[in-house]
Amino acid sequence: METTTYHHQHAVASATHQEDTSVWAKAEESRYGINMLVIGLVIMFGSIAAPYAVNLGDIQFALVIFPTVFSLILVMGLAPLKMIVYTAAFALAMNLIIFFMGALG
Repeated sequence: METTTYHHQHAVASATHQEDTSVWAKAEESRYGINMLVIGLVIMFGSIAAPYAVNLGDIQFALVIFPTVFSLILVMGLAPLKMIVYTAAFALAMNLIIFFMGALG
């Protein structure tokens, strides 16, 4: 006598749906608006700080140009929004510091 055994697996789907309510998840919904805001602010403050940075020296000019361009590259490359915002904040901080150094010095 021959015995045949069948094994069945059943997938059970969960009825609960968890929504991601973090700030970054909500910001992803308006990603393109935030990207335009980042582009506008970074270009505006970078172009104001650049003439002062040229007069201060090469290192100060690099501290304005590299973070500014890198944040714009991240926007164009559709990097994660968190990375874009942090890089843009760093670029804006460098631009403001260099601007005040040049304007007050």
